[in-house]
Amino acid sequence: MAPPPRTHAFPKEAVPPTVYAFAKELVRTTPERWERGFGAITLPDQRWARADIKTTGLLPNVLAQQAAVEAEVEDAIFIREGMVQEGTHNNVFAVLGGEVTTAPATNHILHGVTRAFTLELCAGLGISARERAFTVDELRDADEIFFTGTTTEVRPTVELDGRPVGSGRPGEITRALSEAYRRAVAPEGSAA
Repeated sequence: MAPPPRTHAFPKEAVPPTVYAFAKELVRTTPERWERGFGAITLPDQRWARADIKTTGLLPNVLAQQAAVEAEVEDAIFIREGMVQEGTHNNVFAVLGGEVTTAPATNHILHGVTRAFTLELCAGLGISARERAFTVDELRDADEIFFTGTTTEVRPTVELDGRPVGSGRPGEITRALSEAYRRAVAPEGSAA
């Protein structure tokens, strides 16, 4: 079947789907590296308004992640109209006044299975958590910041925009959630 003309409309004939998949070994962060924590920068969110749809149109994510690399940190956090959204390839959480906080599951973030699982872990550990909009100023004053993702797992951020987060070390809540996550996904005695 010849490709349809470029008209920006769905073709009248059925188009066979393209399926692409790959697998690679997960290389976990070493305990020593995790203990040092990671850095992040904040950047304006240049993405389209449907970040909740997982697509291959990730140019703004790539450019933001490159900005993080150039700033010699691991992550960039998208800010839209003064509000925290998510990282370039993971979800972000802040501990604000003892409460784990993450942006609400709107069209401005990819909802993330690890994000949802982290909220479940909070409930199981008796850690107060909620989804709510919060500002970049709140983020800068956070006691702890961490990212979650399938390959990120639960990763502490100890520096934001060149300034220490909290004590400048991974916090107690981040540590408890990381340990609970590891126990759940790689129980003792498993091959992971």
